[in-house]
Amino acid sequence: MLSAEELEARRAGIGSSDIAAIAGGAPFDNATPMSVWNSKVFGEHGATTESMIAGSFLEDGIGRLYQHKMLNGTDELTRTCRTVHPDNPWMFATPDRLVVPFGSEDPYTFKRIVEIKMVGGSTSLWDPADTEGIPAYVRYQIEWQMACTGMDEVDVAAFFLSNRKLHVWRFAPDLQLREILQDVGYRFWTKHVLPQVPPSLDFSEATTTYLSKHRHPKVDRPEIVDAPEDAEVWVRAYENARQLAKRIDAELRIARAHLCDMVGDAQGIRGDWGRITWAMQRGRVNWEAVARDLARDMELPPSELDELVNQHRHDPFRRFACHLES
Repeated sequence: MLSAEELEARRAGIGSSDIAAIAGGAPFDNATPMSVWNSKVFGEHGATTESMIAGSFLEDGIGRLYQHKMLNGTDELTRTCRTVHPDNPWMFATPDRLVVPFGSEDPYTFKRIVEIKMVGGSTSLWDPADTEGIPAYVRYQIEWQMACTGMDEVDVAAFFLSNRKLHVWRFAPDLQLREILQDVGYRFWTKHVLPQVPPSLDFSEATTTYLSKHRHPKVDRPEIVDAPEDAEVWVRAYENARQLAKRIDAELRIARAHLCDMVGDAQGIRGDWGRITWAMQRGRVNWEAVARDLARDMELPPSELDELVNQHRHDPFRRFACHLES
């Protein structure tokens, strides 16, 4: 995981993970142009997920497995530091590992970059049978890393949780792709980050954060005003999407009900397609009720309890609602 200092340093340019989000193709809700812009302009980063933490912990193990499988004893893996492009100071990369001669103390003897990935859940974007069977966003990452480091070889080492196997792809530079990515990155840096002009609003939580925390953090005019001319277009788009989501949710609920019925009183079911579980979970704790019970036992005045509860209350937020005329 990155330290606070490392996260702050990332605001000084576009990294390999950033270009993958800016160029598109990253299948993560927190990897969009708006999320990158928020991180550069406001220093705000999405929440650290359990999957991200697991990936960080398992990176060393996957690296050792790669060394055991791919290196012949004359080479070894070493960690890397942030490397800035020699001609474009707004470009940087921090590869996961570098291959160097065993025991070498010369930092310039590295042979290739190693990008480490843990593949869990859906593997549809990966194809071990294809010599280029990695997702587009990973290809963007490694091209950016080669551009910043000047290296001309990258191994993508992906460990698949589904079958507990390591697969390695080797890539050389694609100068046409590099030119496209550098153009995309430069335009984003100069047209959005430096002048602090946000990119197009998107579906990410970063957009919600930007709108509610920075652009329109509070209600300054407590009245309902006339809508701009193009509001109806977005109102209809919102309502159509909401109705579609309701239909999809209904289909999900029906499928879930049939699967739960098949699980019955077992823990789950399995097949060639994977497995389904329907496990018992502990109920959530109503902490405010716990606090009030404790306050009553301690004979704490209600006013002091309310003050204590308010100290731990989340910040106020704006709630969106759409009311259409019938």
